[in-house]
Amino acid sequence: MSITPQYLEELKSRLSIADVIGRRVEWDKRKTNGAKGDYWACCPFHGEKSPSFHVEDRKGFFYCFGCHEKGDSIGFTMKMDNLAFHEAVEMLAGVAGMPLPERDAKAAQKREQRNGLIDHMEAAQRFYRAQLNSAAARDAREYLNRRGLRAETLEKFGIGFAPRGPNTLGETLKQAGAKQEELVEAGLVGLRDDGSTYDRFRERIMFPIRNPQGQVIAFGGRAMREDAQAKYLNSSETPLFSKGRVLYNHGAARSEAGKGLPLIVCEGYMDVIALAQADFSCAVAPLGTALTEDQLDLCWRMSDEPILAMDGDKAGLRAADRVARLALPKLSPGKTLRFALMPDGKDPDDIVRSAGATAMQTLLDRAEPLSEMIWRSETEGQSFDQPERRAKLNDNIRAVLGTIENIEIRNFYADHFKEKRSILFAPAKKESATFRHNTTWSGQIRPIGPTNETRRSRLAAEGAHQAREALETEILRLILGAPDKLETAIDSLSDVTFANHSLDMIRGRLISAYLDLSASDALLTPTALIEMSRMGCTPHDKERLEFIASGVDGTCTGTALEAAVERYRCIVAVESEQPDRDLNFAESGDDLAYKRVLEARKATENARQTNLYPADEDENVSVQDFIDQKIWIKTPSKRLQ
Repeated sequence: MSITPQYLEELKSRLSIADVIGRRVEWDKRKTNGAKGDYWACCPFHGEKSPSFHVEDRKGFFYCFGCHEKGDSIGFTMKMDNLAFHEAVEMLAGVAGMPLPERDAKAAQKREQRNGLIDHMEAAQRFYRAQLNSAAARDAREYLNRRGLRAETLEKFGIGFAPRGPNTLGETLKQAGAKQEELVEAGLVGLRDDGSTYDRFRERIMFPIRNPQGQVIAFGGRAMREDAQAKYLNSSETPLFSKGRVLYNHGAARSEAGKGLPLIVCEGYMDVIALAQADFSCAVAPLGTALTEDQLDLCWRMSDEPILAMDGDKAGLRAADRVARLALPKLSPGKTLRFALMPDGKDPDDIVRSAGATAMQTLLDRAEPLSEMIWRSETEGQSFDQPERRAKLNDNIRAVLGTIENIEIRNFYADHFKEKRSILFAPAKKESATFRHNTTWSGQIRPIGPTNETRRSRLAAEGAHQAREALETEILRLILGAPDKLETAIDSLSDVTFANHSLDMIRGRLISAYLDLSASDALLTPTALIEMSRMGCTPHDKERLEFIASGVDGTCTGTALEAAVERYRCIVAVESEQPDRDLNFAESGDDLAYKRVLEARKATENARQTNLYPADEDENVSVQDFIDQKIWIKTPSKRLQ
């Protein structure tokens, strides 16, 4: 297509700039004088309360006195819809009813052919959309309802249904004047050896796939029959559609990205639709393939830092690593990727339906940069305790750096990985005591006084180490069962460190998730707390968290949680005090130090006996239940299904 200055002048003369912009803004009635071609509005490119965006219709240009954006109708369309120049011209030409200039007769014929195929695709879309309301689509409607899709969402994305008949669509379109060979070329029907045709999509929920201009160019279908050969089926390659060069929801996402919203790249169109329904309108997805180089380029044209929302399981991590390495040679200043890893077995659709938009936003806010994803891939789950293993890591990092073509970015990556290696290879530091009570206890000053519920438990009978781990597990169970009661104990829990590392990691995630949920409008429910807590946990910790959650019952009360936390503080206080006194005696060896050692040992035993004797039926007995089950001991047979 060759666009001449004469063509552009004619295009602008046919379209009033006030009409073009007036479709996107609301004119200020007080300042606007339409008779003189003088229009004012609040600028669509930056937030403002007083109108400083000025359009002079007779001169054909706009100017904002706030952000200083300026231009003509083509420039406005490019800026507003995040379009390239030729795309903006094509869009405005369509509004003006002007045919686009062609290089030659062959190009004009090809465009006419494409337009004819698009007409058939649009007709098919209307057919599928109408079929969704038929009696035959009852199961499809029930499925969409179970997936939580509202009527306005179905309408927005044009979701429809392909009936069971072998040639229902083909016959309908032929009766409307479509030629058989055109329907075959568009990928709507298939051709048998005997010359007859059949509908390519049957008994499927239909998702129209559109080009950036909003025209239907292909379809994706989700099978309703369990015995279908393919659960999801996309249109075959056609003159309109090449699945490796098209993104689902491209046009709408491009427009939203032009407003500054972050671009989210998902793995499937159900994720895109669910996100849009949850007000994450700037999302796209590849179509039945891993993200290709062409699709990555399309993403970067829309946004400098697309966020890839990937499953957090092994397959998702492999896919994330593949995209990360695909991006490395193409990096340029300001152009990169971020990765938001979903919890194991979850996708964005699952997250927004089970935990809400707040949980999804939290994952997006915590998205990892590309450099961290590469480092994770090279180091996670590996040991570097031997020189040969460290040398191998260095070789791998050098190979990664060699794929980055931009020299400046390569140097920054080299510095980043050098810093990461220095931390990874640094000698391990000795850990300090896990907990110190705020007050010193020399025998005269007692620890925090126990309540009635803290005085009675059978934990002591199991031994100090087992009792402590059991109580840690019990505290986590009580939090999961009564998250709304955590406020009274959060300060105490934030100060302690659990002896069991895995349980301590879960403790930290629960507190972080509680604070995030409390700061949002989301409901503080056990399900929401569990879903958000799983984010960022290792697979081992997630399994343990889910196993603990399986024991949640009616005993999870605020009183029980406070009692368990107080018991834990007493245990840790006396256990951390005695080693200090033993050390003091070993260093000084005097009679006073020896006396304090004896006092500390006696106080430790007294604390266990007076604070931790068997509970009666009127007080909290949930700790004993956990001891009997030994739930804190991980066994394959107890794995959460």
